[in-house]
Amino acid sequence: FKFSDKIKQEVFPHINYIKVAGDGETFASEVYRDIIFDKSTGANIKNIGILSNGSLLNKDNLDKLISLYENIKVFISMDGASKKTAEKLRRGINFDSWEENMQVLGHMRKLGKVNFLAFNFVVQKENYREMPAFAKMCLEQYNADAVKFSPLLNWGSFSNEEFEKESMFDICGIMKPELKEVVADEIFSNE
Repeated sequence: FKFSDKIKQEVFPHINYIKVAGDGETFASEVYRDIIFDKSTGANIKNIGILSNGSLLNKDNLDKLISLYENIKVFISMDGASKKTAEKLRRGINFDSWEENMQVLGHMRKLGKVNFLAFNFVVQKENYREMPAFAKMCLEQYNADAVKFSPLLNWGSFSNEEFEKESMFDICGIMKPELKEVVADEIFSNE
């Protein structure tokens, strides 16, 4: 907390926007929760960007955000449109609870209490067939402003051979034929 206290005291008075986190579930971190929810040292911060997998972005946390910030942007990472796929690729997540959280978040987006809502999906062998269902779910059920599909990257967690099997792009970055078929779905013509 020494570092977060220093940031709140020395940096927050000079900024009006923060974006948290990108290195794990934001609301699982006591330090991040302290930064987000302690407005005593950052009263001029009216804008926030939250990166989350959505598992802990429940109604209580959302209500707190809405009470503290004027402009809220939320970026949700999820890699499946089905319980089976999502829970396999996002270990530890409860997809049913996630869906409940997304319903509340989508409702708050519809009401304008959340100003921007985007979803990110990392495309890989285990989930690429769910891309159309994911886009439709996010746009129609959760009032998303954007749905982004990103290629799987190898941060050293795969051997080259394993990565080649899991990635839906070849070594030159070209889409594999089975992925091309999926992205031909009409949902992907939606801006």
